[in-house]
Amino acid sequence: GMNVCAGSSAGCRAGCLRYSGQNITDPAHLARVNRTLFLGRNRAGFLARLTNELIRFQRDAGRAGLTPCFRPNALSDLPWLGQHFARVFPGLQVYDYTKIPRPWEREMDNYNLTFSRSEHNEDQCIECLTRGLNVAVVFNGELPARWEIGGETYAVLKGDENDLRFLDARPQIVGLKLKGSREARRAAIESGFAVKGE
Repeated sequence: GMNVCAGSSAGCRAGCLRYSGQNITDPAHLARVNRTLFLGRNRAGFLARLTNELIRFQRDAGRAGLTPCFRPNALSDLPWLGQHFARVFPGLQVYDYTKIPRPWEREMDNYNLTFSRSEHNEDQCIECLTRGLNVAVVFNGELPARWEIGGETYAVLKGDENDLRFLDARPQIVGLKLKGSREARRAAIESGFAVKGE
């Protein structure tokens, strides 16, 4: 009863990462449900707990000589959440994927957004690329070296090699391979959410 992906389409719900990898296990699913309910029922408590976890995370990363980064919306699309933690932790690199239009209006110095293509948002993808943002595209098959959208051709980077989107050059296509069960993959292809690869 709580929608945390307001910009999602039928195709992206069918091909959601919820249906791939460790996400399909019952413990992972129940943990996500519990965290979502915690957020919905006690936002202040949720934010306080996550703030404490991020304080420890930043400290541990600093001790190890690492740059801390955080993706708050792995299986959700709540822009306020990323912006909140980018403000609270100016030394933390925060990043997300989003299907909510006009992501350039929500970016901050330490909050990077990659727009996600669906079967219904091509015009928004073109606008994002024109404004210098990257767009994630799910491909069925091998990733092409370049991909055309809106009469322009863009380089395709292999987005599955790492998740550090804030390090990517812009603008370009973040190519992701279609994942999930046979049924989820079929639904993503039939809806047009996943596009034909090579």
